[in-house]
Amino acid sequence: MDMSNPPAPPLDFDTVPVRDRHDGWTPERQHAFIAALAESGCVAEACKTVGMTSQSAYRLRRHFDAQGFRLAWDAALDYAIRRLSDAVYARAIHGVAVPHYYKGEVVGEHRRYDERLAMFLLRYRDPARYAKGWDKIEPVDGHEELFAVRLARLMLHLESGNPDLPIPVPPPREPDDDEDY
Repeated sequence: MDMSNPPAPPLDFDTVPVRDRHDGWTPERQHAFIAALAESGCVAEACKTVGMTSQSAYRLRRHFDAQGFRLAWDAALDYAIRRLSDAVYARAIHGVAVPHYYKGEVVGEHRRYDERLAMFLLRYRDPARYAKGWDKIEPVDGHEELFAVRLARLMLHLESGNPDLPIPVPPPREPDDDEDY
């Protein structure tokens, strides 16, 4: 399966039964809206595609018999988020082309990389290595040991009988007097 283009959400859902109007939310228009929402990720744009207003789309979503429509809506947004995620990763890895102009004409370009985007993705995808401040909590050789220590601490906390309390985190260790910086 090609992961660069995730599969579209299934369009087989129970449409919302509404009054039969040529300018209303017909079953065909509901299916077209969900398909457009999956492609754009934007309710207003999907509504424009099918010739309806976003207010009427949200009203249709709130309808009592709209469970299938709501589930399809959520699946379409999940699909759009996966597409957005792919685009964000591509920008972090490949950067964005910035053109160079001379006398009104493009004479070259360079790539601009967003370091904040890269750090966000690293912190999200590999928190054991890149999360803010974790390197000062417990120096442990290897991520597996660090994960095991934190997991054991979490398990003890949950087994204490009051999981609503915040998870205890040790204070940052104080540097030794003979430690060089």
